[in-house]
Amino acid sequence: MPMVVIIGDYDAAHIIIEKYLDGSCERPDTDYEKDGTLPGACVFYSPYKIAMWFPRKPKISSKDDVSTVAHEVTHAVFHILDRWASVKHSYESGETYAHLTGHITDQIFNLK
Repeated sequence: MPMVVIIGDYDAAHIIIEKYLDGSCERPDTDYEKDGTLPGACVFYSPYKIAMWFPRKPKISSKDDVSTVAHEVTHAVFHILDRWASVKHSYESGETYAHLTGHITDQIFNLK
């Protein structure tokens, strides 16, 4: 399953996301976006495409960044496992969700 992480200006990133998602992407309608403080976004359309956006490279030393990455990765993991792989979240599948969450989180904090 392809996933792209975009760092930088939201308006420019949105153009990339629309292209990546074949023009089917809608901007999140949130209070954060309205006041210009959206900390991140996870967008998925079709079962096979995921885009994550952050205004700047997340820092492991920032409590807010860790919280934002955890939030967005949770959206991605549920999309991948529940919708795409048909693995419902349960006590039995919890370890699978946890491993994928850790893997994606590590990848984001280790972006070059």
